[in-house]
Amino acid sequence: MIKLSLFVTSPDFRAQDGQSIELTELCGPIEDSVRSAKRLGYDAIELMTGDPEVVDAGDLAAVLARHGMEISAINSGGLNYMYGGGLVHADARTAEMIYSKYQCIIRLAGQLGCLAHVGVARGRALEGRPLWYYRDRLVEILRAACDYASGYGVNIVLEHTNRFEHNTIYTPREAIDVIDRVDRPNLGLAIDTYHTYLEVEDPYEAIRSAKDYVRYFHLHDSDRGPAAASNGELDFDRVFGVLKEIGYSGFLADGLLTAVLPEQQIQRSTTSLRRLIHQYAL
Repeated sequence: MIKLSLFVTSPDFRAQDGQSIELTELCGPIEDSVRSAKRLGYDAIELMTGDPEVVDAGDLAAVLARHGMEISAINSGGLNYMYGGGLVHADARTAEMIYSKYQCIIRLAGQLGCLAHVGVARGRALEGRPLWYYRDRLVEILRAACDYASGYGVNIVLEHTNRFEHNTIYTPREAIDVIDRVDRPNLGLAIDTYHTYLEVEDPYEAIRSAKDYVRYFHLHDSDRGPAAASNGELDFDRVFGVLKEIGYSGFLADGLLTAVLPEQQIQRSTTSLRRLIHQYAL
């Protein structure tokens, strides 16, 4: 059965100076965040770490168990926002440090039994280098990461990001092209419905076309508001119809701006999504 997950940031997460990100997810002590996610109607959290090396998997697992919650993925975005780096980076020492931190995320995912996510932490296209150079480097690094992750029984998901937030891999199709080149069974696609809406003409067909690759969803409306409870233009009945077609049964994770949204609106979203899960027998 499909389950609902909510973004949570670890208490040590801090965006570096100059980063254009507001810390609007649940971001206090982990136990408080897990308790709040449960109250809002979610089954799980997706954790964005600051420094993954300070996260104690045993302590986190105990918190989740106390509240009857799960963890869907470890989000690697903090490696970009907190350290200003990516798996592909012009400075070799920075790239090596980020890869080492990502290996720690993989180990955490193995201990917690969840996915390891790669989004903006993949790195940006490099100034003065052609785009093919960036893609070649990313393919090499993701192959190494997948081989490392296989030793921990971990699956990795690659997320696309819209052009206003990143300068490479905007669409599910572009992410799939990278996944095909990496050619590892433990690498799949994370679709973000907000990014998809901004970048493709038909977001529903984009999901349908990704059937053989998609293993995870970030579910938002076209205005990045809560799914099925915002003022955006996405038709979530159609989204769930496509999820039924492709046989999706994983998590739907929401990167809500939790700190600035009324709780009633968030709960309206989780209630509506559960109705759709039941309606489509997902």
